[in-house]
Amino acid sequence: GAVANWVVEKLKGKTRFTRNELFFACKDSFGGTLAEGKFSAKDAYDAMEMGINKFLEDKLVFDQKLSHLTDKDTVLYLKDIFGLIPTQTTRTEEMDEFQQFSTPPALAYVANWAANLNENDVYLEPSAGTGNIAIFGKIFDVKEIIVNELAPRRAEILKELGFDKVFTENAEQLNNILPKDIKPTVVVMNPPFSST
Repeated sequence: GAVANWVVEKLKGKTRFTRNELFFACKDSFGGTLAEGKFSAKDAYDAMEMGINKFLEDKLVFDQKLSHLTDKDTVLYLKDIFGLIPTQTTRTEEMDEFQQFSTPPALAYVANWAANLNENDVYLEPSAGTGNIAIFGKIFDVKEIIVNELAPRRAEILKELGFDKVFTENAEQLNNILPKDIKPTVVVMNPPFSST
């Protein structure tokens, strides 16, 4: 919602913002402050990432100047955009429990570029988080995007971003659980992380 839209406007204006400004922007959406326990740093960061992904989908798909950039120039552009946002220095118990690590836009772009996506691909991101990697499936205009995320709040973000199918399963068992009619032609994901 509102925080993601605030982030989109900041990025459109190429306006750098701080963590404290992000937390202040969250105040109205969450009905109070971080100090009051109305939201966590992770809630704010997830809303920020949703805003980044909405911005990227709109900017890279619909801005004619950017859609003709070379791959190298696209990576440089994404690195510049990433320089406008605050770093995620606060880790939460949820982030550790679900092994949540956000992929910077430039790296997400390169992972998708390396996957050599085309318009016939059925795309799967088995641990999609807030969609940082999968949003590029939309930008590359693949046929269908299937995402999976175990954390319920993040799965809601994926639904709001409009992916074709959203599942909430343990990614380790995804191959055993997905319906038989889902046959991905490409899987793009972060490497597995472990807290052990």
